[in-house]
Amino acid sequence: MDIHRDCEVNMGDESELLGGNIYFDDGHIVYESTLNIPRNLRSRNFRGNPRIVTDPDIIAEIDSVLKAWVEL
Repeated sequence: MDIHRDCEVNMGDESELLGGNIYFDDGHIVYESTLNIPRNLRSRNFRGNPRIVTDPDIIAEIDSVLKAWVEL
């Protein structure tokens, strides 16, 4: 999907985007994506793998956006 390209055009630079995977069969979300690396490295708020978002506040932010755009 090219959703992140639309976000970049409408929302700003790709370095500010976060990514993950939604599994529609059971509704769980994996907060892992190459998009997460720049933001995680800047904030130094990750454990081990900078592809994975581990900060509970950022996860809540992602969930809030997803719930506004995607019906799980």
